[in-house]
Amino acid sequence: KEEEIDTVNVDNYVQTLKWKSNLILYGPPGTGKTFHAKEIAKVIQKENKFPDFFMLKGPWSNWEPNLSGDNPSWATTDVQSNLSQYNLMKVGDYVILQNSGSDLGPYDEVGYFGIGKITKLFDSTEPFFADEIEAGKIIWKKRLEFELIRKVGRQQIIPRKDGLPATKGLSRIAD
Repeated sequence: KEEEIDTVNVDNYVQTLKWKSNLILYGPPGTGKTFHAKEIAKVIQKENKFPDFFMLKGPWSNWEPNLSGDNPSWATTDVQSNLSQYNLMKVGDYVILQNSGSDLGPYDEVGYFGIGKITKLFDSTEPFFADEIEAGKIIWKKRLEFELIRKVGRQQIIPRKDGLPATKGLSRIAD
């Protein structure tokens, strides 16, 4: 019964999983292995401690001015396919940065050039990106800021090859 759960024991399992990614529950049938596994999963899911990963693609003209600042940004329009992905994001998730074929920037090919950790998700309230400032209006309505963890140089870009995720702008990397 739920009121009989040894919560200290479940918390110990959760703490162990933060330190070591595997946990083996053993014992004879009927001793609660499956029950405890489900309870551990509920606690972990509730705490939402595991980040998701997303691919962000954009032209270099939008990446370049953002990557030099303290709070690099990326944004999307309110197109439904992008919104459904954006709405899955949360602070603490990771983003993998990709240039686009139409604007490679300093790189010789399309590829992955950086990784960041999301620090803020919000709606745009004023023009921010160069194309928005030029147009005098908000184009990219849903924004995020991220801490840039690593950006690679020209020779270190990871080329996008067949079999690796391809994105049209924003995509969650599935299990």
